[in-house]
Amino acid sequence: MVVVLLTLVGGSFLLLEAYERQLTNNLDVSLQQQVADRVALLENGGSKSLLTTVLQDEAFVWIGDADGTVTAQGGAIFPLENPVPADVGSTATIALLVEERKPDEIEKEVMELRIASGSASTGQVVLAGAELEVIDETVSGLVRLFAIAVPIITAIVGALAWFITGRALQPVASIQTQASAITGATLGDRVPVPDSGDEIEDLATTVNQMLDRIESHDTAIRQFSSDASHELKSPIANIR
Repeated sequence: MVVVLLTLVGGSFLLLEAYERQLTNNLDVSLQQQVADRVALLENGGSKSLLTTVLQDEAFVWIGDADGTVTAQGGAIFPLENPVPADVGSTATIALLVEERKPDEIEKEVMELRIASGSASTGQVVLAGAELEVIDETVSGLVRLFAIAVPIITAIVGALAWFITGRALQPVASIQTQASAITGATLGDRVPVPDSGDEIEDLATTVNQMLDRIESHDTAIRQFSSDASHELKSPIANIR
């Protein structure tokens, strides 16, 4: 049961890691596509409303110069420091001081953001970013689910293993009980042979073959003793 629990826990961690990696990859693809679309719109003279439209909550679009000068931005998150990464054109995780604008309040905090970047032929930098807390919350929900499911599955597997093992070993218990009851006076008894076609059937057959040999040996000894007693009667009678 401990092995089952460790296997499930290890498998859960691997699954969570793979799931988190997949969510991050999906987010990267979405952000990179948003950057590519806005670079194309920027070079084709797209309107500001199209350039600053965000596709998800807790995300932002930022357009400006490499020194941090803002041309246009949109979304619920507004960077309060230069968000342009050192390697423009890549996707990276960056911690920034931001202003998050909610319907009922505005908060300033250092937020961990996943940011994709690109540059237009005009030299302007285009950023699309999203808060990584979205991924963290999804993974945390899955962790809570596993925390409930893993013990339940372990208990079910343990109960099934105990039941199946008990059923499989029941013929062994019958063989043991019958074998322990056989004495010198009951050498003709035999242990039950299950029709299972496995090692337990072979064991019962071997035990019975051993009992056959013991019975044959005991019969031979008894016969020898009887014959010897009969043969000694006449010489003893003559001596007497």
